[in-house]
Amino acid sequence: MSCYCGAKKNPYHCCLAFIEGKKVPLSVEELMRARYTAFHLKRFFFLRETTAPEAASEKEFAENEKWAQQVELNSLEIIDAKVKGDQGQVEFKIYFSDNKTVYCHHEISQFRRIGEKWFYRGSKNL
Repeated sequence: MSCYCGAKKNPYHCCLAFIEGKKVPLSVEELMRARYTAFHLKRFFFLRETTAPEAASEKEFAENEKWAQQVELNSLEIIDAKVKGDQGQVEFKIYFSDNKTVYCHHEISQFRRIGEKWFYRGSKNL
């Protein structure tokens, strides 16, 4: 069984280990994959825990949760992941469906490291 994020690993040895607090994502790509899996599984607490304090907006959390409840996530495609010091970014595409229509969301997410942990800080849609 592959992980929800598309990695050829058992979910318990991949993203679920991060979501359940058994491991800490060591890279921006690992965090991005775990956040996708959290959206897929509707584990919204993980999204809150991995969002940088300056990016935490109750309105945005509510909008993301509502969106995730209305769609079915089909797959994640990581295009690029870069790190420079304590700043990182991941360019990706998420394929999802809504009423049998498939859509593609293309984005670059920004991350920052605080201590030893990575946190989501915002994004730019492409």
